Amino acid sequence: QALKNYARNIGLAYQIRDDILDFEGKRELTGKDERKDRNRVTFVTVLGMEKAKQLAAELVKSSVYNLKIFGTRGKILRELAEYIVEREN
Repeated sequence: QALKNYARNIGLAYQIRDDILDFEGKRELTGKDERKDRNRVTFVTVLGMEKAKQLAAELVKSSVYNLKIFGTRGKILRELAEYIVEREN
């Protein structure tokens, strides 16, 4: 169950970060046209930028919490979770 919760939360956090990058990302880093999703329903268009960022951070925090039962064996997955909300592309 812990890995299932981790995967669900990290998947949502990834999508939110992707939506954020569509608005804030630099084309040379993302490879996408800036604001290509402006007229689509995204986490950013529904929640606003700040709330989308907050939700992504909360989802990552929850994901990392779910890994506690794995101790040091969960290190790589924790690092992946943190990377997802910090990535620039």
